[in-house]
Amino acid sequence: MHHFNNTCPPPVDNSHHLDVSNVAAGFLLILVNAGISSVFGLGLSIQLFVAAIRCVLQLGILGLVFETDSIAFVAMMTISALEISFNKTKARHFYMFPTVWICIVVSVFLASFLGNAFAIQAKPWHQAQQYIPILGMLLGNSLSAVALGLNSALTQLETHKDRIETYLSFGASRWEAIQPVAREAIKTALLPTISQMSVMGLISIPGMMTGQILGGASIDDAVRYQQIILFMITAASSMSATSAVLSCLYICVDEQSRLRLDRIIKVDKKQKPWGILEGITTRLGMCCGSRSNERQPLIQRE
Repeated sequence: MHHFNNTCPPPVDNSHHLDVSNVAAGFLLILVNAGISSVFGLGLSIQLFVAAIRCVLQLGILGLVFETDSIAFVAMMTISALEISFNKTKARHFYMFPTVWICIVVSVFLASFLGNAFAIQAKPWHQAQQYIPILGMLLGNSLSAVALGLNSALTQLETHKDRIETYLSFGASRWEAIQPVAREAIKTALLPTISQMSVMGLISIPGMMTGQILGGASIDDAVRYQQIILFMITAASSMSATSAVLSCLYICVDEQSRLRLDRIIKVDKKQKPWGILEGITTRLGMCCGSRSNERQPLIQRE
């Protein structure tokens, strides 16, 4: 069996060199979005330019990583992934930072290792030019799944708190009380990934497969490569979302079978960018500090 990293022919010869002036010309297209934001009063102009500048800087760093064939960029990717997961969720729970980080890193590493080493058979399996693009796809989809799952779980805990407390008061175990919530949250997290896989190739054409074909790769290899990537994405999303949802529920329902809504913190969507860093610092402080095991009143947040 041929290895995928050995079957791709060199890029086509009609490509031409792009410099900073080409990027600057492309950057002018951002003004279209800025104009729409200004006309409709969306207030997205600053966020748009910050995102564009971040895009240029991060892709520049990624290019340097590819040139040096180093996977040190993986640490930056995982930290950035946590920032995005914090911004996507409508609420947060205690110890969310370490639990989400562990769930995503372990799940993505397992899926990327098994897929790259055994399905794609890349040698070495952690070669930066091949591993980091795959890792980015797995991280992005896993983050979306985790955010959907956590949003659903935290919302259900507050919406169905009476039902959960009734189960617990009648002697149900933690798992018996949270099982309906976990089932619905995990289903919500995985539906987009399953839908994406079901329409791939008919309604949606994968950008990575198109890029490989335009780069001169064999069509058969590009198709098989995309199929494996989709299976890796599905596995990583499933593992990360399931573990993150279960961690959340076991934190919010403690070992004394008490529903702890006081461990859920609402997120202020109008928070300034520098407030996000302060919020993450606060969560880290919660993880390091000890908390009393006494019964605390359930807090119903408006």
